[in-house]
Amino acid sequence: MQIGSVTIPGNLTLAPMAAYTSWPFRRICRRFGAALVTTEVVKARELVRRMQATYDYIAFKPDEHPIAGQFMSGDPDEAAEATRVMNELGFDMVDLNLGCPKRRVIGDGLGGAMMEFPEKVEQVVAAMVKASRVPITVKMRAGRWKGEVTAVETARRCEAAGAAALCIHPRFSEGAAVAAPDWAVIAQVKQAVKIPVIGNGGIHIAADVQKMFSETGCDAVAIGQAAIGRPWIFRQAPALIATGLLPPPPADEEIRAILLEHYRGLVELHGERKGTVMMRKQSCHYSKVLANGKPFNLAVQKLSNVTDYMAAVEKYLGAPNAPGPA
Repeated sequence: MQIGSVTIPGNLTLAPMAAYTSWPFRRICRRFGAALVTTEVVKARELVRRMQATYDYIAFKPDEHPIAGQFMSGDPDEAAEATRVMNELGFDMVDLNLGCPKRRVIGDGLGGAMMEFPEKVEQVVAAMVKASRVPITVKMRAGRWKGEVTAVETARRCEAAGAAALCIHPRFSEGAAVAAPDWAVIAQVKQAVKIPVIGNGGIHIAADVQKMFSETGCDAVAIGQAAIGRPWIFRQAPALIATGLLPPPPADEEIRAILLEHYRGLVELHGERKGTVMMRKQSCHYSKVLANGKPFNLAVQKLSNVTDYMAAVEKYLGAPNAPGPA
């Protein structure tokens, strides 16, 4: 897939998710086959103010390319300056978030709230394109309000403003957590524009990837929650599409190694205490596919240091260098 001047070596991407898709997890997904990864979203105003905490939040490693930096903004001038910052930081693409459904974000007029104003979106995207040396992409919802689909008009305006690709999550910003995704919206956007369209939402297992391609005609699929604790979906889905056969999940010893790589990355990124605390929610997902996973997950939920966490790994999952669980 070609996004502007950037060649994407595949058609499965990792969807950005707050509190999950920092570089320790992104690198694991890249190794399993995610062809493009994106940072967790930040506010453009924080980039413009050059806040170090924001820079740390979107830090990435050299082996993550191609990678997109993502921010939220509703102001063309602010978005243009934030785009210049993303260019300076070395991202291969800059992504405008029109999809975040969190109440505080919507209340600030950002993220999913922007789907109510396609003309304003066009102005922001045009300013970003003018300010950037790298392709500009947009992640959007079906619309802000249930039943009011604005994705097609917004997509056309983004294309007219110079956007190089679009990612469509076909739920509405309001009431997003309870509504089922309407993949027909992805198909409608695909028919409306000539730039690449990435489908997102409603992927639970590898077979869903094949189904989304078939039903929507999208150019790529962005996998989000289905990859949490199961990053090998990026290996399984292409194999299923190519052969009709679903590869088995990794053996427990490989899953344990993935979990430990993820944990060590979080400790490197956040420090021992915060990294261990943040690994609790990650451990929950890995535990679902591990032998002895349930007692292991219960054991680590109150831990906050490396010594205790590694002791729990050894007790329930086996010694880190052993061939399998004890």
